[in-house]
Amino acid sequence: MGYVRRNQASLSAAEWTALIGAIDATHGMGIAAPRYRDFVRVHVAAMDMLNPVGMSWGVHSMGPMMPGRNFLAWHRLYL
Repeated sequence: MGYVRRNQASLSAAEWTALIGAIDATHGMGIAAPRYRDFVRVHVAAMDMLNPVGMSWGVHSMGPMMPGRNFLAWHRLYL
């Protein structure tokens, strides 16, 4: 049986604590790349109107929570 990605809404308090702890641990600069900040930089570049490739990736649009044409595919690969 393959891994099933859990819905965040079904996590227990202990599972949430473990998840947040894991995310917090990736903020440390003493860990090997890619670090959390590296992922943040990629995501910010995907939304940057001044970045030559940013918005052309079609990941986001400028409307409130209006996904771009590649929103789901890009985020699936990104995650």
